[in-house]
Amino acid sequence: MSRRVRDSKKSNFSSTLSFKIIAAILVTIFSIYFTLHNVNESQIHERSEQSLRKDVNHGNFDPKSKKILRYWAVSVRQWNPNGSLRTMHRVFDKLGYKFVNASNGDKWDILWSIEYPFKSTIRRRTDLFKPMVNFKPTIDQRVNHFPGIQFMTNKGFLATFTKSKYLLPTFIFPNDEKKFNKFFVENPNTKYIEKNYDNRGVRIVTPDEFDKNNDEKIYQVFMDNPFLIDDHAFDFGVYVLISSVNPLRIYRYDHEVFIRFCPEKYHPFDPLNTHKYVVDDDHLSVYDMPLFREMYAQYGYTFKLIFENFIEKNGFNVKSFWMKVDDAINSIILQNEKHILEKIVKEGLNTSVNFFELVRFDIVLDNNLNPYVMEVNMSPNLTPAGDRFEENVLIYEPLVYNTLKLISAGSYDDFKSRFNDETISTNFKNVATDFKKCTENECSKKSYREHVRKNEFKRIFPSNYHFNDSEIFNNLNDYNKIMFKWYEAKLFSKKDSDLSAEIFDDDIDESVKAKKIADTKAKYGAQRPLRYWSVSADENLVTVDKIFKKFGFTSVNGTKDDEWEVLWSVEYPFKTARDYPMHLKSLDGFVPKLDQRINHFPGIEYITDKKSLAKYSKSTYLLPTFIFPDHETNFTEFIKVQPLVSFIEKNLKSGGVRMIEANEVNTKNEKKIYQAFMDKPFLIDDHAFELGVYVLITSVNPLRIYRYDHEVLLRFCQKEFYPFDRYDTARYVVDDNHISAFEMSAFRELHFKYGYSFKQIFNNIMHENSFSSEKFWNKIDSAITQIIPQHEFRIMEKILKLEINSTVNFFELLRFDFIIDDKMRPYLVEVNMSPELAPKIEKFEHNSLIFEQLLYNTLKLIGAGSYDDYMSRFVDDAISTNFMNIATNYVNCIDNDCADDCEKPTCQICMPCTNEETRFHMHEAYREHMRRGNFKRIFPTSNHFDNAKLLDSLYSKNKMMFKWFKAQCKIDNTYC
Repeated sequence: MSRRVRDSKKSNFSSTLSFKIIAAILVTIFSIYFTLHNVNESQIHERSEQSLRKDVNHGNFDPKSKKILRYWAVSVRQWNPNGSLRTMHRVFDKLGYKFVNASNGDKWDILWSIEYPFKSTIRRRTDLFKPMVNFKPTIDQRVNHFPGIQFMTNKGFLATFTKSKYLLPTFIFPNDEKKFNKFFVENPNTKYIEKNYDNRGVRIVTPDEFDKNNDEKIYQVFMDNPFLIDDHAFDFGVYVLISSVNPLRIYRYDHEVFIRFCPEKYHPFDPLNTHKYVVDDDHLSVYDMPLFREMYAQYGYTFKLIFENFIEKNGFNVKSFWMKVDDAINSIILQNEKHILEKIVKEGLNTSVNFFELVRFDIVLDNNLNPYVMEVNMSPNLTPAGDRFEENVLIYEPLVYNTLKLISAGSYDDFKSRFNDETISTNFKNVATDFKKCTENECSKKSYREHVRKNEFKRIFPSNYHFNDSEIFNNLNDYNKIMFKWYEAKLFSKKDSDLSAEIFDDDIDESVKAKKIADTKAKYGAQRPLRYWSVSADENLVTVDKIFKKFGFTSVNGTKDDEWEVLWSVEYPFKTARDYPMHLKSLDGFVPKLDQRINHFPGIEYITDKKSLAKYSKSTYLLPTFIFPDHETNFTEFIKVQPLVSFIEKNLKSGGVRMIEANEVNTKNEKKIYQAFMDKPFLIDDHAFELGVYVLITSVNPLRIYRYDHEVLLRFCQKEFYPFDRYDTARYVVDDNHISAFEMSAFRELHFKYGYSFKQIFNNIMHENSFSSEKFWNKIDSAITQIIPQHEFRIMEKILKLEINSTVNFFELLRFDFIIDDKMRPYLVEVNMSPELAPKIEKFEHNSLIFEQLLYNTLKLIGAGSYDDYMSRFVDDAISTNFMNIATNYVNCIDNDCADDCEKPTCQICMPCTNEETRFHMHEAYREHMRRGNFKRIFPTSNHFDNAKLLDSLYSKNKMMFKWFKAQCKIDNTYC
């Protein structure tokens, strides 16, 4: 058999049994089978949960230990000249796995098998599968096949047990004689495709030519009006990942598709020439087709994007098309979920949590773009079959990479999070949802983890398209109904003169730059533990140490000249030598290496220093603030207009807060700051409070800002605001003796009993008081994005002054503290550099949940969550991200012929017109978008794209990235 036929042949189960036996006894066997083995769904779920609890109790997996993950990859039939497992080996190796052979007794965590590995077919396999004969999975093992998946992937079973408007009528004789006769009466002039189970011997026939005594033949209605591209018929491969059954979760790979074309043009049609209508050994790839070849080679667009633009130009709605495709996929898998569950019980496995399945749905399209599923491929080919198809590696490797990421196998930390009921990556606050609908059992951590790790996959079941479909809902089993309610409540599908030339590496000698990159690549050529240096003069670093060690970092001491990748310093590390504390002396004159990250930007004090914030910032979200003598004139003018306003007096450093009247302001004291007093604050349980919002800056020039969207820090005054007493600061000042949200009745019960985050509870309080939480958070985001961009140039100037010559080494986690008036208008009090990340006293120990998850998500977003993520910034890596991930602006680039003319403004972000630095920032933005977790990008966003005044004030790199984000937003609204 030639390699390309084997490439298209994926019906592994059908190849293991006699075709005659299948056809002769198919219906009889399975009618008996379903009678004898009809197991109640709740029974299966209970067995699964018992098995899971048993494994946890027996300690088969120690989530506290650190180890290298092990994968066992198996392929019995070695038909592919490049090796059927080449892609899997590459991706597992990239993720730090060790290859093992379970047939030699090796322990393993993930089995990736080309063949179906369970009991019923093992006897036909080699000794490779001996460990699977009496397979009882432990909690830490994953297998890339579901028992019973062949009900979808076997052509005969698919035709026999599945009813769908997206399946062309198919007949297998003699069992389908009656069904065919009825169809023939209604459709007497229909032509048919005759084929074998292995797709051999394909031809067009009429009913008179049927061989009804041959049960090795399949007869399928011939589609005589196919949709054509470049005059060729084609099949359309869509990759689908089933991550769970009972409850069912289905994802479609949304980044790319797999298209194969017939060797010859469809017209003039000749039924005897199968090259016109059959995708066979000699099929053409997308690289052979003019439409795709030019757009891919010149602009780097994905084949999916090229296809979508083609159908749009032909008058079809892209969104409607994908809704049909998703409906086709869901209709088939939903019908077969029960067969998978029954097979799991028959195999004696008693659990469904160990399995996942990556399949390819091969679809044909009629001239109205209606999709019809031809077959579902188990173990679709994922390694190029020969040099001719080598470029398919850019489809296969990112696909496997994203698959492993989604199923929590992208790193040891992700892998162990499935079994460890720990609080950092996921805790009860992540999954608690709608106040009135959620119960404890309805909240799934697995679903949440998959959602934040889905990357290029799109969840298509359950989705918001199903939530109001009563027919679908009524046909679901109980556990699917529960998850439906959870997803619906979560609403995951609802509605980020020019100094830049001097800042990046453009001014560095190219040979020096090349050597830096080469040295970094060599350094990261093999997996090794990353190293972090955490420093603080007197602060508690327990949370920092805990999270870094969770990610596998090794603690080092930079003062002893240890090499390090990430520095986390509580103190600001960029001062003059005489100002350095001893533990930061080694940073005097420091110039970071390409692979080093530091948790502070030089110049960030312009935002975090009270005096600088008041002096250099203008914002409608800042209360009138005065520092003397600079603001003496402003103060005089202000009290003329507002003579009755009281003020808060506080020291520029900290402490000494009191309320005073205007005539008590000391305009000669340079160490004090005076801020207008808010006399009508919004109260909760009659207490005034401060709202702490965490903000992460990942880049300047171009600027990217994220807000932590999962939780907030609420701190309440010790006493109720009324009856008001200006001399009792406990009524209006949040000090070290403040009350935490855990102690407030409005929060305590809802948090501890139902698991809601404080942000969720706070949002609900707003709703109960007739305020819109959406409008409120828009104001918060506006306040943050008014302040930070004003100081971007100061940060860049500071970087230049320190002769660092690069902006890419820094990130900054801040806390913006707000007070809120009775109209729900937020006002910024201060911006905290190095916000507290560990409770200082036992009273606030519950805040550990906030701090740990915050830091966990921070390191994930900046690419420090694993060795693989960290390395991807410095190494030219086509697996995690390549040019097809960042190519955008399709219509403008093509219509303006940007491959030949880059001078046009609309061509700036087209791939042929970008330089290495621009592509670096695009890749960084893309990777951050994929890893954003519980963060939400708030700059740039669609709120800024068309703001002409803002655009005019930005540096060229910011303008460039604005254009890129805006173009990405048109393709994927999550970029908006």
